[in-house]
Amino acid sequence: MASSESQPGTISPVSFSGQFPEYFRIWIVNTALTIVTLGIYSPWAKVRKLRYFYTHTEVASGTFDFHANPRAILFGRVIALAIAGLYFGSGYLDPRAPFIVILLIFAMIPWLVVRSRIFRMRNTSYRGVRFIFIPDYKEAFKVYYLAALVTVLSLSFATPSAIYMRTKFAVRHTGFGKTRFTFQGNHGAYTSIFWRSVGLSILMALVYMGLMTFVAVYSVVRFRNYTWSTTTLGGNRFYSDLSVREMLAIYLSNALVIVLSVGLMIPWAQIRLARYRAQHMQLELADDWKNYVASGESEGSALGDEIGQAFDVELDLGF
Repeated sequence: MASSESQPGTISPVSFSGQFPEYFRIWIVNTALTIVTLGIYSPWAKVRKLRYFYTHTEVASGTFDFHANPRAILFGRVIALAIAGLYFGSGYLDPRAPFIVILLIFAMIPWLVVRSRIFRMRNTSYRGVRFIFIPDYKEAFKVYYLAALVTVLSLSFATPSAIYMRTKFAVRHTGFGKTRFTFQGNHGAYTSIFWRSVGLSILMALVYMGLMTFVAVYSVVRFRNYTWSTTTLGGNRFYSDLSVREMLAIYLSNALVIVLSVGLMIPWAQIRLARYRAQHMQLELADDWKNYVASGESEGSALGDEIGQAFDVELDLGF
């Protein structure tokens, strides 16, 4: 009979056996208790959540576990809140004090990162064997300070290098039992992935902007066409047959010309848009315009007219 243990050289897939109904009960209790206790229960909620996900993750017939003491997490959060209180409260004693607190926090970043990594690894196990993190504060200083400085000075072009350095630091100083992980990542690969991600982000932003522009133009055109086509003056009817495609082309080309001309072609763009709108308006006459005379109705309040102009009140009803 075959053994359930994975043999050397075999591929062992990672599996997750968590189920929604089971985890939902944990999640809803965690959420309720966190709210009722004003956040005090959140460390216990975090441990319960991580322990559930870890113990339901299996590889090579073994599962993970999380052993952190919630009280230790609570203590750390209390310290963090105290530091935040010191930052906000110190300003009442001396306007320069908050800046000093920020500098102190900034100076502690490498130490905080290392200590956090040590805590997380020491409380994570697989098959009963704990993970470890070997601290190196000197390297952490270079990874988090020098890399950040280079990133700022390069106007973020060195961001892939900073990501590469932090990743290599985290992996190479992590171990399982007495064996440390090795890192064979390539700096060029990180650079390629980063700039491809930036390119995809720009592309998605352009697509999003294009879709929003299309929706805006579509609504303007359709509302205008419908409004005019359902408006009459006596027996006279109006028609508007603006094209969404043509209006979109006009808006985009107008925007391009305005940008390239540094705004000097705004009048040209406005004239072009007004001409297009006029060319796509029609009036079906049923009455003689000479029959229309000024009505004898009240001309309204001059005060109201002046106030309206002062506030530049204008309602765009599609006309």
